[in-house]
Amino acid sequence: MQLSESLTTATVSLLDALDEKQTDHALFPFDETERRSWYYWPAERRGMALWELDRSQTKAVHRLLATVLPVPAFARTVTIMGLDEVLDRLEHHAGDRRHRDDYWLSIFGEPGDESWGLRFEGHHVSVHVTVRVRRMIRPGNSRSAIMTVRMCTWLRRTRAGNSSSPTMRGST
Repeated sequence: MQLSESLTTATVSLLDALDEKQTDHALFPFDETERRSWYYWPAERRGMALWELDRSQTKAVHRLLATVLPVPAFARTVTIMGLDEVLDRLEHHAGDRRHRDDYWLSIFGEPGDESWGLRFEGHHVSVHVTVRVRRMIRPGNSRSAIMTVRMCTWLRRTRAGNSSSPTMRGST
């Protein structure tokens, strides 16, 4: 199975596990401007928060991430998520802005359509995926779909001021 097909299957499985309210939080039109905004600092985002989910639904989100990310990037992502609890401790539990479930998933368009995508974001994690299907005629008049998955995955180092960081546009 190709990555685009695996990603579609994992996303549909996740959506099937959600209730109506959660699905409403997660789904956006593909051409929504929100799809083009991204940032990696701790803040509330649009989309479905992990803290809204039960154990099996959270596991479905992790499986979705494991589908799109190579093992080292997936390991780094879940480690960064867990480190929010360590940061909270180091800040003497000064507030509630750090939590391992303060990550949001947004799905843009309908998985399996010609164009759709997803975004998973939180503190120091920003994973964006766009899937596009292009149809073309091959010799012999057989139609086939060529799926391309474009991924922009950014896992920022936890050290502030990293000079290797790209310039980022975001919205707050």
